[in-house]
Amino acid sequence: MKKRALFFLVTAFFLASCEKDANIPLPQTDPQLTVYCFLEVGKPIELKLGNMVPAFANPRRDPEKISGALIIIRYGTSEFQLTEVSGDPGMYTHPHQVEAGGHYTLYVEVSGYPSLHADCTAPTYSPDRFSMQYKSSPQQSFGGGFSDSLRRISFSWPDEANARNYYRISARFGYQFSSFPTTEETIYFSERNYDDNNANGEEIQSVIGNSYISTPSSFDHLYAELELMMLDEHAYRYMRTYDVAYFSEDNPFAEPVIRYSNISGGIGVFGALIRKFYSAPIY
Repeated sequence: MKKRALFFLVTAFFLASCEKDANIPLPQTDPQLTVYCFLEVGKPIELKLGNMVPAFANPRRDPEKISGALIIIRYGTSEFQLTEVSGDPGMYTHPHQVEAGGHYTLYVEVSGYPSLHADCTAPTYSPDRFSMQYKSSPQQSFGGGFSDSLRRISFSWPDEANARNYYRISARFGYQFSSFPTTEETIYFSERNYDDNNANGEEIQSVIGNSYISTPSSFDHLYAELELMMLDEHAYRYMRTYDVAYFSEDNPFAEPVIRYSNISGGIGVFGALIRKFYSAPIY
């Protein structure tokens, strides 16, 4: 028994003495420029420019902001040079109002980086109506006349026939009681992005969204507001991968998600959208 114990002690000593710090060279990658730009019809141009940190560098959630860039956007025979916003590094703007159906081309030049290029076409279609299906499920009553209830709602809107369309939604409930100001509660959807595949010219139906509202048992007004965005394909594909990455961010078992990019020479998104708001009273 003593010989066996001595054998293990000697073995452990020699194994410990063989330990060395590993000096493994990490792969070197050049930094890349990142572009985040959604051209919204009827709004001025806004663009964010940054520097994506390489995977093996010191981790940072947000990219470094890049100043002093030459950013040109061309639309037909017009050319717009974006200017950097004073006091907001990496943010560039131009007062041109984005036009529906316009084809825009982006060029970015920054010293020490590859040139960037991208293009997109602004959507033209926006629905003229929407409908909703609403259901309330009271859950629990509290003292003082307060209650907690689960509100369920879904939305639908007409699709344009003989055209490829992409949509993204967000929504909220608004309510008011007594003399208090209007309160809003976000409606949460398991899917926010839709296309008209297999629904050419028909109604697009959203999934059911949920929202908990803790309020006095009775309040004066309740309404629903839908924010509907009509996207070009680049914006749609980016937002789909963005949502998957966002919801799997804190999941250690989730597979890595590569976000869609249409930026030649860099990464990011240059897309376009039309944004409309629809509101309807529930009671």
